[in-house]
Amino acid sequence: MAHYAFLNENNIVTEVITGVDETELIEGLSPEEWYGNFRSQRCIRTSYNNTIRGIFAGTGYLYDEEKDIFLCAEPDTTDFQLSWMGWYKQNNPSIMIDAAPRSANRWLSIVLNKAFPSAFMRWGYQYPHNPKTFEMSKGNFDVLATIIRNPIDSIASYVVYENLSNDEDILKSIDILIETLTNTKENKEFIDIFSFEDVTNNIIDVVEYIGNKLNVDPQNLDLEEIENTVREQYGTPGLSKHYVLPIDNQENLELTKLKLNDSIFQDKINQANELYNYLLDYTW
Repeated sequence: MAHYAFLNENNIVTEVITGVDETELIEGLSPEEWYGNFRSQRCIRTSYNNTIRGIFAGTGYLYDEEKDIFLCAEPDTTDFQLSWMGWYKQNNPSIMIDAAPRSANRWLSIVLNKAFPSAFMRWGYQYPHNPKTFEMSKGNFDVLATIIRNPIDSIASYVVYENLSNDEDILKSIDILIETLTNTKENKEFIDIFSFEDVTNNIIDVVEYIGNKLNVDPQNLDLEEIENTVREQYGTPGLSKHYVLPIDNQENLELTKLKLNDSIFQDKINQANELYNYLLDYTW
């Protein structure tokens, strides 16, 4: 699989998706051409590992065509709907979500945007789970939120999402999770920590809690309508790998979980489990 960025007429990234491998053809066209035609928008590839075009693109980033690189967006926009990686607080109320913009994290951001349309909202600093997010956002946002998930589920989801098969790559993904949980533990005093289950099963309670912290009454929410809109937006053929709501990928996930039982992974997974269980006592 590969990642693709959609650009507007000013070469600003409007969205990044996960699609087919860059070497595959779709109806005889390259993925960039096919996705671009499908959206009637320019589409170019970006790399999650920063191997091409400078850095991994985020919504709101600028594509420098002459240098063929993506540039981090300038932190002066006041449009809270743009979820580029920035940490500057522009106005109240304000919310920072330190998380990768997919799955339960994306779902939380969509619901919060509907509940608090005047809020200034940003993803984590420069890239998800960057230690600088907590350091630079502390005191600059009314709510600084992060989501933790059972390590085996979190790792399996990431492995399936990124199509990892090499043991070394999987070990690196566990190391990233350990670093994230450790960083969350070290900064737990000023972070609102939510579990994956909180966000997926009790989103209205989460909204009310955040509303109390912001001292703002949330807008009335029609979750069924929001879910239908999200599924229509992200459920298009060829884009379904860009997870937003839970989908039917249980077979791949279960096979991955079985693989994670191998002894080579156990020490690191145990370390992640210890941190996760510790942080459960500090969830909202």
